[in-house]
Amino acid sequence: MGIAKYVHSMSLAAAAAGGDGLIIEVHNDPQHALCDGQQSITPSAFAQLTAKLNEVLPAFEKKKIEKGS
Repeated sequence: MGIAKYVHSMSLAAAAAGGDGLIIEVHNDPQHALCDGQQSITPSAFAQLTAKLNEVLPAFEKKKIEKGS
C-alpha cells in the first residue's frame, strides 16, 4: 500500500538511487477512486513531479521523461 504524500519524495529518491523506472498511480479524484486512491496523485501533481524529475535526471545520467512514455 502506498501513501500519496510520499510519492514525490520517494520518486526523487528512486531516481537518485539509480532507478530505471517508476510506477505511479494517477487519478483525477483520488479520494473517490475505486481502488488505490490512497496512493494516487492527481494529474497536476504528476505534471509537477515529472517536471522536477526532468530537472534532476540529467545529474544522474538518466534520460528526461518524454510525454507519452
